[in-house]
Amino acid sequence: MTTALLEQARAAAVAFVGGAAQLPGAPSLPLVVRPEMSSGERIADVGALLAAVGLLLGAGFVIRSALPEIRPAVFAAVGLAVLMWSSVNPLFWQLASVTVDAEGVSMTRHSADDLRIAWTDLRQVELDGGKALPYFQDDRALRLVDAQGLQLDIPRYLPEAPALAAAVVAALEGRAGP
Repeated sequence: MTTALLEQARAAAVAFVGGAAQLPGAPSLPLVVRPEMSSGERIADVGALLAAVGLLLGAGFVIRSALPEIRPAVFAAVGLAVLMWSSVNPLFWQLASVTVDAEGVSMTRHSADDLRIAWTDLRQVELDGGKALPYFQDDRALRLVDAQGLQLDIPRYLPEAPALAAAVVAALEGRAGP
């Protein structure tokens, strides 16, 4: 573990928590954080996605009046698939929890394999700007990248995101060398 990686992690973590001069104190490990499924921002994002479905379905009915062989539901499904694939952060519906412990960082996901990056394999820490959707939740992420290129994103909308960032920096500080 190099001091350059530690400085990179510290800078990304400070930007992640909003540019605060100091990170919160490092919590005790292991730290497990789960997203809030019923927060106001999450409900607003789901409402925005449902409004997009309604608009696409309505556009499908308008197009059907001009082209009777097209079904509105097909138009809405294709439009929604393009919207979801290109602009929605998959962690919005996949993320179950993030765990920081003495050995590394783990992410448990609802609909995909779990991810784990060990501190000894960590090569890069950066701030990711997020996607267009979710719109109301802050989905910027602290991105950890290992030697094989595996990326693990810790999203900002997690309830204890600053504590997770502080735990990552503290774990790296404990392993820093020349």
